[in-house]
Amino acid sequence: MKTIRDIADALREPFKWNTPFGRLYEIVMGESVPSYTTSDRDYKVFASTLADLLDRCVELPLDREGVPIRPGDEVSCRGNVARVVCCQVEADGDWLVVTESGFPTRRLDDISHVLPDSFERIVDDALGWQATKENRKELLRRCREVAGQ
Repeated sequence: MKTIRDIADALREPFKWNTPFGRLYEIVMGESVPSYTTSDRDYKVFASTLADLLDRCVELPLDREGVPIRPGDEVSCRGNVARVVCCQVEADGDWLVVTESGFPTRRLDDISHVLPDSFERIVDDALGWQATKENRKELLRRCREVAGQ
């Protein structure tokens, strides 16, 4: 796979903003747009590859389990579930993570992608499960746990 430097150099060549998608695809992917796929699929593959390359350019903050924290992620922070709005490095080198609740945190060990159980999650899981005796017991156990019994 090409490096970010290779792609940046190729994009700096006489580049016009009206460059067709096929040329951009070749620069980033290193191959021509496949003729046997849909345009929608080609755009998704291109965007995913470009996003992966950009992710490798920036070291992202890690939650308590070591999972990278990205804007848009749903996380648990001090017991509250919220979406991450932004992650930024402060002047002192520490990460500052801001969720949609508006409360920033520098304590990355307060953030987790493992979300606490809730009645909504239990219902979502129940709708996707096959009704067995063991599944019913598990759902009841989780309900009792959420209810604090």
